[in-house]
Amino acid sequence: MSSQAYEGLRKQVVASASARQAHVAQIAEIDAALQRGASLEDLGNLVDQWLLQAGVERVQDFGDPHAFESTIPAGEEAEVEVPAYRVTATGQLVRQGRLRAVKKSAPEPVVEPAPAVTVEPEVAVAPAEDAAPEAVAALDEAAETITSDENTAKAK
Repeated sequence: MSSQAYEGLRKQVVASASARQAHVAQIAEIDAALQRGASLEDLGNLVDQWLLQAGVERVQDFGDPHAFESTIPAGEEAEVEVPAYRVTATGQLVRQGRLRAVKKSAPEPVVEPAPAVTVEPEVAVAPAEDAAPEAVAALDEAAETITSDENTAKAK
C-alpha cells in the first residue's frame, strides 16, 4: 500500500471518529436538556445552534423546485409541510423537504339581511261544521262572557 493511500485512509478514519463524537455529544445534549425539563422552544433553539455550527440552513421558501418533493398539480397553491436543508456554503441539498396542497378558501357568500316583517295575529274562531253542538254552545257562552267583561271594564 502506498503511503499516500495509507494517509488518506487514516484521515478518513479520524474524520469518522470525530463526526461520531460530535453526533454522540449532540444526543447527550438533547438528553440533558430533556432531563432538566427543556421546553419545545428550548430544544428548537438548541437545534438552530447546531445547524448554524454545521453550516446547514433550513429552507422554507419553495422557490427551488429541486429542494422539495411535491405531487401538487401545477396551478394549485402549496405550502411547506417539511422544510428542506442544505449546506450554506455550497448549496448542496442535505435533506429534501415536502410541500402540501393548500385548499383554496371559497369566497364567503354575501347574505343580505331579510327585511323586518311585523305579523299581526288574527283572532277568528269559527266552529267547524261537524263540531258537536255542546262545544259550539260552550264557545258561544265563553265569547259572551268575554264581551260582557270587556263592556263592564269600559264602563268603569
